[in-house]
Parts: sequence; structure tokens; C-alpha cells
Amino acid sequence: MGSIVNTQASRPLLLVTSFPGAGHTGPLLRVAAGLVQRGWDVAYLAASQYEPKIRAMGAEFFEAPDPFTPAKFAELGSQRDIPIGPRRYAHTIGCVFLDDLPARTERLQETLEGLRTRDPGRQIVVVEDGPNMASVPWRYGRPLPRGFDEFPRTLGISPCPLIMQSVDCAPTPLGLPPDTSDSGRLRNAALNQLINDGPFKKLHDKRDAVFRSLGCTSLPAHTVNDIFFVDYDQALLLCSPSLEYDLSDKPSTVGFAGCLPRPPLGKDLAYPPWWSEVTNKGESGKKVVFVTQGTVNTDPEDLILPTVQAGARPSTSSRLPANARVLDYFPYNAVLAHTDVFVSNAGYGGFTHAVVNGVPAVFAGQTEEKAEVAERGSVAGFAVNLRTQTPGAAAVRGAVDKVLADGRYKRRALELMAENEGMDSLAVIEERILWMIK
Repeated sequence: MGSIVNTQASRPLLLVTSFPGAGHTGPLLRVAAGLVQRGWDVAYLAASQYEPKIRAMGAEFFEAPDPFTPAKFAELGSQRDIPIGPRRYAHTIGCVFLDDLPARTERLQETLEGLRTRDPGRQIVVVEDGPNMASVPWRYGRPLPRGFDEFPRTLGISPCPLIMQSVDCAPTPLGLPPDTSDSGRLRNAALNQLINDGPFKKLHDKRDAVFRSLGCTSLPAHTVNDIFFVDYDQALLLCSPSLEYDLSDKPSTVGFAGCLPRPPLGKDLAYPPWWSEVTNKGESGKKVVFVTQGTVNTDPEDLILPTVQAGARPSTSSRLPANARVLDYFPYNAVLAHTDVFVSNAGYGGFTHAVVNGVPAVFAGQTEEKAEVAERGSVAGFAVNLRTQTPGAAAVRGAVDKVLADGRYKRRALELMAENEGMDSLAVIEERILWMIK
């Protein structure tokens, strides 16, 4: 399609941009498509692999740089030598989100200047994946794009949990439950200080150097994790309040949209020949346990094989028992509609998919922010957190049996599903945009 013609003079153009990882761009694509369906003009700045989906939804496409080069993958691979924990987390955030921030910010500026030249009088609102941070340097003094007297309003959409530092919880990525008691807040303060003075110091030094290189005249006084939420005019979490910690110091600019609704399954979806075993499982009284590790941590020894072994009959010697079925890729929602327990390494996409399908879960993840996601599932009451990256078969079996035997997990999962359905996330996002442009 060509460029968007302004058919809605009273409405701003929405410029959406997101980090190119599937867990970041996937949710923002759904937000953008929903806004197009609601009559908004949308331009999307994204990596080239997303161009077909963006054009198909009726949005205008602008190409953003993709940092995932062979050199980047090699650098990420080298972090396996760093023990899982705060130091590896800091390395990952710096490598993935900060190293290439200058390219993202420069490309956003070029796009804004082109849009302003094309339609000088039209207001623009930037809708951004929070960790992408491309718009953030302008909050710290970067010279305005050509043709702008002030930077456009910004709405951050978070495809991750609220991992900002707080007096009420320990820092990411420790995965500890919140504690608002006097002693708990002393613990939280001490751990935050240790993290900031230790593993996060190099990360924040890198952030400061990157911001200076982008012409910033001041620097954030808070953590990189905080930037994802507090450095937008408004920010919305793609979850309901019950899925987050109740932080007393959460900024008023940070709100809840609710989980995105289940997308319809494609009419051309090819089901495997054994699919009736899943859909008709109620006739046999069998339970369906669905296990996945997402798209980043793909070593099946971590979780997939232990789960398969946990569900095998005692006499089974094969690594793939007769009651296991394997798919390389399949839509989560197609499987979760028939699932009794979801076993996952706690990616946020899997977390929210479980919620919108009302499925209780078992989480086992420690890399990136996964320990935080897993603990939120436990605190919310719909999941068991195994608190490890590599549980054995016995631990997985015990957790799955616990979820199946205790009806509270399923009841809570259904309550959370209803809570999120009642919020209507796309309506909340649209309402926040309308409020911002008054």
C-alpha cells in the first residue's frame, strides 16, 4: 500500500514502533491491528520481517533496523558462560536493548521528520513497546526532530511484567515475592542497593554513555528497568491488576490494559492427524499437559524432556513415550483451549496466554525476567513456581499433580480470565490515547 492519506483530520496519526523480538513486536502488532479496526490511521516502524503483516492490517510500513545479526547472536551466545542471575541479566539488557538504541532512535527521528514534512499540521502520537526506548532520549534533552516544536506524546505498551525497582519488592531478576513489612522493605532496599552498586553498575554506565552519544543533556536517575515504564507520558501493562504486585510507589502514569484477547485461529490452520486425541480427551478421562519453552531458550533438556518424562508411564524407556505428541510450532490458543495444565519456562507471552484461556500453570524459568514472571503466577494463585531453570522429572510431576489435585488453581485461572476479558484491553488503550490528546 502507499502512504496513508489523512482521512481523519481531527485524529492524530499513530506511529507504532517495537523491538524486533517476537515477544515485543507480536503484542504490538495486535494492538496496531486493533487500532486500525477502530478507525485509526496507523504507521508502523518495524523490522522488515514484519512488513507483510503490517501492510495486511492496513497500516503504513516503515523499516526499522534489526539488531539480530550473526555477530549479535554470537555475543548473546557468549553469555552462557555467565551464571544465571543479576550479572547475566544486566549483560543481556545491555547487549539486546542498549547497544543498538542509537540506531533505533535515529530511525525514529527520520520517520518523524518524514511524516511531518508530508503532513505538517497533523498531530502524531508515538505508541511504543516499552523496552524499545527509541523515543526516550528526547525526554533527556536530545534535540527535537526537524519540524517539531515539542516531541509527540508517547504511550508505552509493556509486553513484560512491571519490573521497576520498588520499596515493596526485591529487584529483578531475583524472583522473590513482594514484602511490604518493615523488615521486608529493609530487605528490598538492601538488595536494590547491592544490585545497583554491583551487577547493574556497568549496565547503567553503558546507558549513560549511550544517552550522551544521542545528544542528551541529562540522564535518568532511575534504573534501566524503570525506563521501560516511567519514561513515557503514559504506560499501560498488558495484564490486569491481579497479575501484578500491588506496589505503593507505582507511578500514576502507569496503568493496566488487561491481557490482549485471544486472536481467532486461522481458517487454514493445519491440525496434526492425531488432534482428535486432544479434543476428545474428556471421553477417556485423560488430562492434557502442554509444555513449551518459547522461542529463545530452546534446549529441550531444560523443561520439555523432563515434562515428557514426568508424564511417561513407569515402564516406558523411550525418550518419547507413547502418550506424548510433538509439534514444532502451533498456536498456543489452539492447544490451551483443551489443556488441563500448562508447563512453561515463564515467558510473558505464555503467561498471558494461559490467563486468557483460564488454564493453570507450572512455571520453571530463571533467565531474562522469567523468574519474575513465574513468581507473579504463583502470587496470583494460578500457577506453581518451581524456582529453577532445569527441574527434574520428579519436580515437574509433583507440580503438575498438585495443580490437578487442588481445584483452587483452576478456579483462580478462570477468575483471572474473566477479569481480563472484562477489561477489554484494546478499548483501554484507545481510551488512554484519546485522553492523552485532549
